[in-house]
Amino acid sequence: MNWGTVIIRWIHFLSAAVWLGGLVFLALILIPFLRKKLPPAERIRWVSAIGRRFDIIFWVCILLLILSGIGNLLHEHITIQTLSNSAYGTILSIKLTGVVVVILFTLIHRYVLGAQMERLASKIPPGSEEIPKSLHSLGQMSLFFSIFSFIVLLGITFLGILLAHG
Repeated sequence: MNWGTVIIRWIHFLSAAVWLGGLVFLALILIPFLRKKLPPAERIRWVSAIGRRFDIIFWVCILLLILSGIGNLLHEHITIQTLSNSAYGTILSIKLTGVVVVILFTLIHRYVLGAQMERLASKIPPGSEEIPKSLHSLGQMSLFFSIFSFIVLLGITFLGILLAHG
């Protein structure tokens, strides 16, 4: 057993678990709780503030996933030729494409849609239950990006386990 490889894989899976676990907490616990307790504009402000805190965790996890992923590639002696000529390479290519898609969707969700929603929510009087149609539309797009990214993340996780167990 190569302990270096074990530690690199452990860091990789732990980073993925922290990222995915944080998203599950936000989606299944925090946001439904806030939906019942706060008016829409206040909920958006809270979710945005919490999202900014989660950004730190997100970027640390991404950095660790990239570095440990490179470590895994080096350990497996993966080359460009391997990526195009083997089942392992095909699965890895699909996984990496999914990672790029999720990162892009996360950036759009957080820094484009989230910023627009926060800006619109700041114009709503505190305690108001009414939200503009444009804010509702952004919320629907945000929900789509979140659900799609989460589904892709689950697929990426499955592919990662498949790769680790050959």
